Amino acid sequence: HSFLQVFYLHFNLVLNISGLYHKFWSKLNAFIQKILQKSRFFSIYIIQFPKIKTRCKLIWELKMCDNTKIILQTQRLYLRELSSSDFSALCRIMQDEKTMYAYEGAFSDKEVQNWLGNQFNRYRKYGFGLWAVILKETDRMIGQCGLTMQKWKENELLEIGYLFEREYWHKGYATEAAVACKKYAFEILNVEEVCSIIRDTNIASQNVALRNGMKITDTWIKNYRNVDMPHYLFTVRK
Repeated sequence: HSFLQVFYLHFNLVLNISGLYHKFWSKLNAFIQKILQKSRFFSIYIIQFPKIKTRCKLIWELKMCDNTKIILQTQRLYLRELSSSDFSALCRIMQDEKTMYAYEGAFSDKEVQNWLGNQFNRYRKYGFGLWAVILKETDRMIGQCGLTMQKWKENELLEIGYLFEREYWHKGYATEAAVACKKYAFEILNVEEVCSIIRDTNIASQNVALRNGMKITDTWIKNYRNVDMPHYLFTVRK
């Protein structure tokens, strides 16, 4: 599949006889499984499937992702754009109370979905956002790291953000990904400065920022979930 670029195959089907639908879906599912066995870069997204007795409408998307979707790589990780199929992995991270202590607790399903939608909007608007962090050894999504535009007082700043599954803390993954994002910002986006905005109680993230060559340059109290949270602005220049 090396010659293939990202492509989408859309089906919009209206099947008036339920028996015809079941026969069709059985054959279609077998075809999809053969494709999936041949390439680990294929993923299926079910967009809509209304359960109607006599009239079934199926809209589905087959998407092939090759290395064009990988943003950057490090020794142990690669970072790629998030997709709808990452929802369960995000829930695993963002619905853990201890992981989300800096956000005043775990996210609901709706909050996770909104978070994911925000990244899609950022990809479209800026060409970057938070990316999925994949552990090469296991091909498992272990966190998020990337670049976002964030409000700081009267300004918008380019921030390196990171959030990892608790099982993978204290292994150097966040620093490894954050350093790579800093390099991407300086070399690819050609910016002069990047920052990380971190709550005062989030010592682990502060340590990552320090290891990324950043220093505290400002403080501000941000209100999130109706809680006043002191934050530090860590910055580093090219």
